[in-house]
Amino acid sequence: MYRTGGHRCNVRSAGDRSNHGAFSPEGNAYSCFICGKHSVRSIIAHFTSWKEAGDLIKEYSNELIYYGTIEKERATNVQWPPDCATQMPSIHAKYLHKRGYDPKLLRELYGVECCYQTGFMKYRIVIPVYQNGVIVTYVGRDVTNKAPLKYKNLPERNSVLPVKETIFNIDNVHEKAIICEGPFDAMRFGAHGVCTWGLQFTSRQTNILAKRLKHAFIMFDSDPTAQAKGRELGAILSFQGVTTDIVFIEEYKDPGELPQHIADDVKRELLQ
Repeated sequence: MYRTGGHRCNVRSAGDRSNHGAFSPEGNAYSCFICGKHSVRSIIAHFTSWKEAGDLIKEYSNELIYYGTIEKERATNVQWPPDCATQMPSIHAKYLHKRGYDPKLLRELYGVECCYQTGFMKYRIVIPVYQNGVIVTYVGRDVTNKAPLKYKNLPERNSVLPVKETIFNIDNVHEKAIICEGPFDAMRFGAHGVCTWGLQFTSRQTNILAKRLKHAFIMFDSDPTAQAKGRELGAILSFQGVTTDIVFIEEYKDPGELPQHIADDVKRELLQ
């Protein structure tokens, strides 16, 4: 789940038995990695009636949140974390090596940096998000596997664009790309991998992909829900004139688990 923060919980009536969802800090939306974004009222209505959900929000929230009309502030440029380490700490390097990634290559190709023991992104690998050569936001991946959120977004007020209006690594691809869910899945395919920052995708993301690509190879995770979303993305891109193929590797849960030599073979076969 890619979140800026907020209160994590599951909504079992929506079929979630893990902590895939979170309420936004502003209190006007609920976002789930599995089923996407919903109004707070629709979530509360799972446990009561639609009318009572509205009455509860009116009682405990202000009118602005009830009607969901909060206007998000945006930055004109992104300030890089001041706490980034000049050299990659051993805990970050060990995390990447354990997952089969070359830290030097990731720095050279994607500009990733690391924050160590202090700051908003402490103990995270910081992944910049470029659009037209400009950093518009960034995302941090926890390397301890102990943080409540594996991924943490730069808040929207500090971003030029929110992460769900971007495609990771879009500046490096031309005409063909392998589309994945997460950034480390995409990194497995070098300059040819992109990601939608999670299972859910937005119309702005599909428009970015459609303008950039002629042929898309969609490689989402292997579970049925992810495969269904991959087919949905393929249908949308096909309607916009992009040739699409759904790629499924049964032996692995997600592309990030692929040994690098297998990922290289897959990339060569798809992009030849």
